[in-house]
Order: sequence, then structure tokens, then C-alpha cells
Amino acid sequence: MATAPTPPTPARDSIGAALRFVRDRWQLIGATAGVLALAQLVAMLLTGPSLIWMVVVFGGFAAAYAIFTGAALGAANPRQGLPGHAGRLVLGMGIIVFFAAIVMIMVMFVAMSVLIAPYGPEVQAAGENQEAVRAIMDRAAAAQPDVLFWFLMAGLVLLFVLTTRFYFAAPASVERQRVVVFDSWRLTRGSFVRIALSRIVLLLPALLFTGALQSLAAIGLGAPSDVPGLVAYSQSNRVGFALIYAFAIFFHVGFFSALEAALSANLYRALRPADRPPAA
Repeated sequence: MATAPTPPTPARDSIGAALRFVRDRWQLIGATAGVLALAQLVAMLLTGPSLIWMVVVFGGFAAAYAIFTGAALGAANPRQGLPGHAGRLVLGMGIIVFFAAIVMIMVMFVAMSVLIAPYGPEVQAAGENQEAVRAIMDRAAAAQPDVLFWFLMAGLVLLFVLTTRFYFAAPASVERQRVVVFDSWRLTRGSFVRIALSRIVLLLPALLFTGALQSLAAIGLGAPSDVPGLVAYSQSNRVGFALIYAFAIFFHVGFFSALEAALSANLYRALRPADRPPAA
């Protein structure tokens, strides 16, 4: 007896659509990632890790995400209105980052409270001696490494929950041509599990694959693989570090960011409430 085909679901369809988007629009994706990587390379060589470089990187990421989101939403010309879309995404993502920072600060505050609880008398005895307090905190962290690990995991889970509830902010902002952040919380109501599972199934392997490509690029250019060594390398070899970062941006934008933008756009189209039709 033939097995009936599994009916399509919004999550499965959106994952498939995101993969097809990267396959079908590889020229747009590659060109966008290449322009951003080249702009970062030039900015790094001219100014180093400066404010100008940061503006180029963050503005470029926002522009790339806006292009990918518009294309995934079916825009005939995803570059049309790009400055406005990129600006709205920068503002919207800035609001989300602000809330994410508050969450992490609260998590770290609780973690520090738990860490130094057994050392309360010593902290009181140290009083205003900041060096003594810092030494106690270092000793507490070294003696209780599991505490920091589990609080870090809890913070990452909270950030994942927060960004999942705000997952429609980018496509809604591009489609409606206004900053949409808090309304995304309502738009994702009832769809959290599907969005979260879609992100895990598609984007976790994509993130690992992108990281592997970035590591291979660094090794190919003769850079150290450990973080302290890479920091030292960036200070002694600006050209080499700029090239490594250019490859890293190219792979991240050209694969991970393209998949994420397409996934959020397709989930948004499939799961948004019927009482909020797309803007004309």
C-alpha cells in the first residue's frame, strides 16, 4: 500500500523556500556579499578598526539583509528604496539589541550574585577596596566554573526566545516600509515553536558550515585559529586581518544571512495573521 505524502507545513515549506532562494538567487547573493566584503576590506585598510569601519560593516549588513528580504518577499527590484529599508532595519535591530543587552546584563548580575554568595563575609571585609573585590570575584569564578557556564547557557536561551519573538521585525519593516519591532511580538504569537524549530533545523547547520569556511580561510592565509592569537595577528598584520575578515563577511552574508533573511520572509508570509494583509 502506498504511503500518503506528508502534507506541507508552513515551517517545512519556508525552510525549502529559503534553500531554493539561495540556489536560485546566487548571483544577487554573491554580488551583494562581494560588495560588502570589498567595502569592509577598503575601510579596514584605510582607517583600521575605527568608527568609519563599523559604520561600513553594520550599514552593509543592514543593506544586504534588506536586499535579501525584499527579494524573498517577491519584490521586482529588491534594491529599490534600499537606503530607507536599511535605515529601518538598523533602527529596528538596534532596539532589539538594546533589549537583548538588558537581558544579558540581568543574567550576569544574577550570576555574579550566585558566585559571590559563599564569599559574602570576605566581600564585606574588602569594603571599598576594588582590587580585593576583583580578586575575590576571580577566585569565585575559578572555583565555580559550572555556575558561569549554566548562566551563560540560560542567557543564550533567553536571547534565542527574544529574537524568535522578534523574528518578523525585518520582513514586516521591509514590506510595510516603517519600523516594525513590537508588533512582531504579536505577529509571532502562536507560532513560536514553528519559528524556533525552523531556525534550529536550518540555521544551526548553516552557522556551523559558515564557521568552518571562515576557519579554512583563516588557515589558508596563515592566521592563528585561537582568539588571542587572532587578536595579536590583527594588530601586527592589518592587511592579513582585513583579508580574513573580508572572507568571513563574504561567507556569512553570502550563505547564513541569505538563508536567515529568506527564512524569516517566508515564515512571515506563511504565518502572519490574516487580519493584517500586506501593505499595497
